[in-house]
Amino acid sequence: MNKAELKTHLQKLNINVVKGFVKKSDIKKALAEQFKPWKLKETSVDTMIKTDKCDAIEISPICEDESGNHSVWDDRMSESEITFYSCYLHTPNAGVECISDHATKEEARKYAKQLSTKYGLKVWDYT
Repeated sequence: MNKAELKTHLQKLNINVVKGFVKKSDIKKALAEQFKPWKLKETSVDTMIKTDKCDAIEISPICEDESGNHSVWDDRMSESEITFYSCYLHTPNAGVECISDHATKEEARKYAKQLSTKYGLKVWDYT
């Protein structure tokens, strides 16, 4: 992507480019708009928790590479590489299933706490 294409893309996200620089606050605002948390229907979450015998909610930071591939952040990476945060339902001996994505750590924690309170699940916060 050349500079003109990048500038156009950033403007579509309402990120102002001034003398080749962008404000970090503009980027965070654009990410918050792009990654508004989605929620499963109550019945879907109920069914997953009851059917799959979920025991916890996991919160993990997610990184996105240049190709758009996602991976869970680990401590070998810089925190600046975190793109968004995901919440997962954990089922013993079966793994996890993503139930929501959030622009900020605080939003992910709030969502996990709501589910934890409602369903009596532990929260494993890997942020």
